[in-house]
Amino acid sequence: GLAAPLVVSVLNSNNAPVSGITVSFGAPASGASVTFSSSSCTTDSTGTCSITARANASVGTYTVTASAGALGAAFTLTNTGLHSYVVTVSTDATTGVASNCLDQSVNSGPANSNCSLRDALAAAAATASSSQTTSITFAQTTPTTIHLANGSLVLPSYTTIQGATSGSGANLTNLITVDGNNLIALFTQAAGIVQTTINNLTMAHGYSGQVGGAIYSFGSLNVNNSTFFAKQAELSGGAISNNGG
Repeated sequence: GLAAPLVVSVLNSNNAPVSGITVSFGAPASGASVTFSSSSCTTDSTGTCSITARANASVGTYTVTASAGALGAAFTLTNTGLHSYVVTVSTDATTGVASNCLDQSVNSGPANSNCSLRDALAAAAATASSSQTTSITFAQTTPTTIHLANGSLVLPSYTTIQGATSGSGANLTNLITVDGNNLIALFTQAAGIVQTTINNLTMAHGYSGQVGGAIYSFGSLNVNNSTFFAKQAELSGGAISNNGG
Protein backbone atom coordinates (compact mmCIF):
# COMPACT_ATOMS: atom_id res chain seq x y z
CA GLY A 1 0.00 0.00 0.00
CA LEU A 2 0.88 3.66 0.04
CA ALA A 3 2.98 5.00 2.89
CA ALA A 4 -0.09 6.75 4.36
CA PRO A 5 -3.87 6.79 3.80
CA LEU A 6 -5.46 9.38 1.52
CA VAL A 7 -7.15 11.85 3.91
CA VAL A 8 -9.75 14.48 2.97
CA SER A 9 -11.20 17.26 5.15
CA VAL A 10 -14.50 19.02 4.42
CA LEU A 11 -15.05 22.47 5.96
CA ASN A 12 -17.90 24.96 5.59
CA SER A 13 -17.53 28.65 4.75
CA ASN A 14 -16.70 29.35 8.39
CA ASN A 15 -13.90 26.74 8.31
CA ALA A 16 -15.91 24.49 10.61
CA PRO A 17 -15.79 20.71 10.00
CA VAL A 18 -18.78 19.13 8.27
CA SER A 19 -19.74 15.57 9.11
CA GLY A 20 -21.74 13.07 7.08
CA ILE A 21 -20.37 14.11 3.67
CA THR A 22 -19.66 11.31 1.20
CA VAL A 23 -16.35 11.77 -0.61
CA SER A 24 -15.74 9.73 -3.78
CA PHE A 25 -12.28 8.86 -5.10
CA GLY A 26 -11.12 8.24 -8.66
CA ALA A 27 -7.88 7.02 -10.25
CA PRO A 28 -6.63 6.34 -13.78
CA ALA A 29 -8.04 3.19 -15.36
CA SER A 30 -4.73 2.29 -17.01
CA GLY A 31 -1.02 2.95 -16.59
CA ALA A 32 0.38 3.99 -13.23
CA SER A 33 -2.50 4.00 -10.74
CA VAL A 34 -3.88 2.64 -7.48
CA THR A 35 -6.68 0.41 -6.26
CA PHE A 36 -8.74 1.67 -3.33
CA SER A 37 -9.90 -0.12 -0.19
CA SER A 38 -13.24 1.59 -0.91
CA SER A 39 -14.40 3.98 -3.63
CA SER A 40 -15.71 6.47 -1.06
CA CYS A 41 -15.69 7.45 2.59
CA THR A 42 -17.91 9.56 4.86
CA THR A 43 -16.61 12.43 6.96
CA ASP A 44 -16.73 12.11 10.74
CA SER A 45 -17.29 14.73 13.45
CA THR A 46 -13.89 16.27 12.64
CA GLY A 47 -14.90 16.69 8.99
CA THR A 48 -12.34 14.15 7.79
CA CYS A 49 -12.37 10.71 6.23
CA SER A 50 -9.72 8.50 4.69
CA ILE A 51 -9.17 5.45 2.53
CA THR A 52 -6.15 3.26 1.92
CA ALA A 53 -4.79 2.61 -1.56
CA ARG A 54 -2.33 0.18 -3.13
CA ALA A 55 -0.11 1.17 -6.05
CA ASN A 56 -0.06 -1.06 -9.13
CA ALA A 57 3.16 -2.25 -10.77
CA SER A 58 3.28 0.49 -13.44
CA VAL A 59 5.80 3.30 -12.97
CA GLY A 60 4.83 6.96 -13.34
CA THR A 61 3.14 10.04 -11.88
CA TYR A 62 -0.64 10.34 -11.89
CA THR A 63 -3.55 12.13 -10.22
CA VAL A 64 -6.10 10.73 -7.77
CA THR A 65 -9.26 12.81 -7.38
CA ALA A 66 -11.57 13.28 -4.39
CA SER A 67 -14.99 14.85 -4.90
CA ALA A 68 -18.09 15.70 -2.88
CA GLY A 69 -20.74 17.33 -5.02
CA ALA A 70 -19.26 20.50 -6.49
CA LEU A 71 -16.23 20.28 -4.23
CA GLY A 72 -13.05 18.60 -5.34
CA ALA A 73 -9.43 17.94 -4.48
CA ALA A 74 -6.55 16.11 -6.11
CA PHE A 75 -3.54 14.08 -5.01
CA THR A 76 -0.46 13.81 -7.19
CA LEU A 77 1.17 10.42 -6.67
CA THR A 78 4.17 8.61 -8.16
CA ASN A 79 4.69 4.86 -8.41
CA THR A 80 8.37 3.97 -8.17
CA GLY A 81 7.77 0.43 -9.42
CA LEU A 82 9.25 -1.52 -6.51
CA HIS A 83 8.28 -5.19 -6.70
CA SER A 84 8.20 -6.92 -3.33
CA TYR A 85 8.36 -10.62 -2.45
CA VAL A 86 8.30 -12.15 1.05
CA VAL A 87 10.09 -15.42 1.81
CA THR A 88 7.83 -17.44 4.09
CA VAL A 89 9.50 -20.89 4.25
CA SER A 90 13.03 -22.01 5.11
CA THR A 91 12.95 -25.05 2.85
CA ASP A 92 14.84 -24.97 -0.45
CA ALA A 93 12.73 -25.50 -3.57
CA THR A 94 14.02 -27.95 -6.17
CA THR A 95 13.70 -25.25 -8.80
CA GLY A 96 12.68 -21.65 -8.38
CA VAL A 97 8.95 -21.24 -9.10
CA ALA A 98 8.08 -17.56 -9.46
CA SER A 99 4.35 -18.16 -9.05
CA ASN A 100 4.93 -19.40 -5.49
CA CYS A 101 5.51 -15.77 -4.46
CA LEU A 102 2.90 -13.02 -4.63
CA ASP A 103 4.12 -9.57 -5.63
CA GLN A 104 3.14 -7.60 -2.54
CA SER A 105 3.26 -4.33 -4.48
CA VAL A 106 0.13 -5.31 -6.41
CA ASN A 107 -1.59 -7.84 -4.12
CA SER A 108 -3.39 -6.76 -0.98
CA GLY A 109 -3.57 -10.26 0.51
CA PRO A 110 -1.03 -12.03 2.71
CA ALA A 111 2.22 -13.38 1.28
CA ASN A 112 2.16 -16.88 -0.20
CA SER A 113 2.72 -19.51 2.48
CA ASN A 114 5.17 -21.52 0.31
CA CYS A 115 7.51 -18.83 -1.05
CA SER A 116 11.13 -19.98 -0.68
CA LEU A 117 14.21 -17.82 -1.24
CA ARG A 118 14.87 -19.68 -4.50
CA ASP A 119 11.27 -18.99 -5.59
CA ALA A 120 11.58 -15.30 -4.69
CA LEU A 121 14.78 -14.98 -6.72
CA ALA A 122 13.00 -16.58 -9.69
CA ALA A 123 10.17 -14.07 -9.30
CA ALA A 124 12.68 -11.22 -9.14
CA ALA A 125 14.42 -12.46 -12.28
CA ALA A 126 11.06 -12.42 -14.08
CA THR A 127 9.95 -8.93 -12.98
CA ALA A 128 12.89 -6.72 -11.98
CA SER A 129 14.12 -3.97 -14.28
CA SER A 130 15.98 -0.67 -13.98
CA SER A 131 12.64 1.11 -13.54
CA GLN A 132 10.97 -1.59 -11.46
CA THR A 133 13.43 -2.88 -8.91
CA THR A 134 12.70 -5.80 -6.60
CA SER A 135 12.93 -6.20 -2.85
CA ILE A 136 13.06 -9.65 -1.22
CA THR A 137 12.34 -9.74 2.52
CA PHE A 138 11.68 -12.49 5.06
CA ALA A 139 8.63 -13.23 7.20
CA GLN A 140 10.70 -15.03 9.84
CA THR A 141 11.13 -13.23 13.18
CA THR A 142 13.40 -15.78 14.89
CA PRO A 143 16.81 -17.20 13.87
CA THR A 144 16.24 -19.24 10.69
CA THR A 145 18.62 -21.31 8.54
CA ILE A 146 17.98 -22.05 4.88
CA HIS A 147 19.93 -25.19 3.95
CA LEU A 148 20.56 -25.24 0.22
CA ALA A 149 19.82 -28.68 -1.21
CA ASN A 150 19.43 -27.86 -4.90
CA GLY A 151 22.49 -25.94 -6.03
CA SER A 152 23.63 -22.36 -5.71
CA LEU A 153 21.12 -19.52 -5.69
CA VAL A 154 21.26 -17.33 -8.81
CA LEU A 155 21.25 -13.57 -8.25
CA PRO A 156 19.28 -11.44 -10.76
CA SER A 157 19.71 -7.75 -11.62
CA TYR A 158 18.01 -4.84 -9.87
CA THR A 159 17.26 -6.91 -6.77
CA THR A 160 17.86 -6.34 -3.06
CA ILE A 161 17.77 -9.22 -0.59
CA GLN A 162 17.02 -7.73 2.83
CA GLY A 163 17.58 -10.19 5.66
CA ALA A 164 15.41 -10.06 8.77
CA THR A 165 17.00 -8.61 11.91
CA SER A 166 16.30 -8.17 15.60
CA GLY A 167 17.52 -5.50 17.99
CA SER A 168 19.16 -2.26 16.93
CA GLY A 169 22.48 -0.46 16.99
CA ALA A 170 25.26 -2.50 18.55
CA ASN A 171 22.70 -5.19 19.39
CA LEU A 172 21.46 -5.65 15.83
CA THR A 173 21.38 -9.37 14.97
CA ASN A 174 20.94 -10.95 11.56
CA LEU A 175 18.27 -13.66 11.77
CA ILE A 176 18.58 -15.36 8.37
CA THR A 177 21.40 -17.79 7.58
CA VAL A 178 21.92 -19.30 4.13
CA ASP A 179 23.91 -22.53 4.51
CA GLY A 180 25.65 -24.46 1.72
CA ASN A 181 26.29 -27.58 3.84
CA ASN A 182 30.00 -27.43 2.80
CA LEU A 183 28.98 -28.60 -0.67
CA ILE A 184 28.26 -25.57 -2.87
CA ALA A 185 28.76 -21.84 -3.27
CA LEU A 186 25.72 -20.08 -1.85
CA PHE A 187 25.14 -17.47 -4.56
CA THR A 188 26.27 -17.03 -8.15
CA GLN A 189 25.95 -13.92 -10.30
CA ALA A 190 26.45 -14.04 -14.05
CA ALA A 191 28.24 -11.49 -16.21
CA GLY A 192 26.04 -8.53 -17.07
CA ILE A 193 23.94 -8.78 -13.91
CA VAL A 194 23.89 -5.38 -12.20
CA GLN A 195 22.57 -3.54 -9.14
CA THR A 196 22.23 -6.58 -6.91
CA THR A 197 22.44 -6.03 -3.16
CA ILE A 198 22.53 -8.38 -0.17
CA ASN A 199 21.86 -6.84 3.25
CA ASN A 200 21.93 -8.42 6.72
CA LEU A 201 22.45 -12.09 5.83
CA THR A 202 24.65 -14.68 7.47
CA MET A 203 26.29 -16.90 4.86
CA ALA A 204 27.68 -20.16 6.18
CA HIS A 205 29.40 -23.34 5.01
CA GLY A 206 29.80 -22.35 1.39
CA TYR A 207 32.25 -24.35 -0.69
CA SER A 208 33.77 -24.00 -4.13
CA GLY A 209 36.30 -26.25 -5.79
CA GLN A 210 37.66 -23.14 -7.50
CA VAL A 211 36.84 -19.61 -6.26
CA GLY A 212 34.08 -17.88 -4.31
CA GLY A 213 33.06 -20.17 -1.46
CA ALA A 214 30.07 -18.03 -0.51
CA ILE A 215 29.50 -15.83 -3.59
CA TYR A 216 30.87 -16.28 -7.10
CA SER A 217 30.18 -13.04 -8.97
CA PHE A 218 30.84 -11.88 -12.53
CA GLY A 219 28.44 -8.95 -12.19
CA SER A 220 27.93 -5.87 -10.03
CA LEU A 221 27.17 -6.75 -6.41
CA ASN A 222 26.96 -4.94 -3.06
CA VAL A 223 27.03 -6.84 0.25
CA ASN A 224 26.26 -4.88 3.44
CA ASN A 225 26.08 -5.75 7.15
CA SER A 226 26.46 -9.46 6.44
CA THR A 227 28.51 -12.22 8.08
CA PHE A 228 30.49 -15.00 6.40
CA PHE A 229 31.06 -18.15 8.43
CA ALA A 230 33.08 -21.31 7.71
CA LYS A 231 33.33 -20.85 3.94
CA GLN A 232 35.97 -22.39 1.69
CA ALA A 233 37.30 -22.05 -1.85
CA GLU A 234 40.14 -24.23 -3.08
CA LEU A 235 41.85 -21.50 -5.12
CA SER A 236 40.83 -18.02 -3.87
CA GLY A 237 37.98 -15.86 -2.63
CA GLY A 238 36.79 -17.96 0.29
CA ALA A 239 33.95 -15.50 0.94
CA ILE A 240 33.48 -13.61 -2.36
CA SER A 241 35.10 -13.91 -5.74
CA ASN A 242 34.14 -10.82 -7.71
CA ASN A 243 35.23 -10.78 -11.35
CA GLY A 244 32.72 -8.11 -12.37
CA GLY A 245 32.11 -4.64 -10.96
